[in-house]
Amino acid sequence: MDVLEEASGKAFDTVYLQLMVKHHEGIVEMAKTEQSDGTYEPAKDMADDIMLSER
Repeated sequence: MDVLEEASGKAFDTVYLQLMVKHHEGIVEMAKTEQSDGTYEPAKDMADDIMLSER
C-alpha cells in the first residue's frame, strides 16, 4: 500500500491493478473454501455467485 500511496500516473495504475488481481484471487480461494466447508447458507450462496462470475 505504501508503494500505491507514493505512485502516480501509469505506475499507480499498474500497482493498483496488481493489488486488485491478488485481491480477487483471494476472494476466489475463500469462495472455494466456503463452498466446501461452509455452514452458513447465505455465505455459501454468495460463494456460489462468486464462482459463477469467475467463469
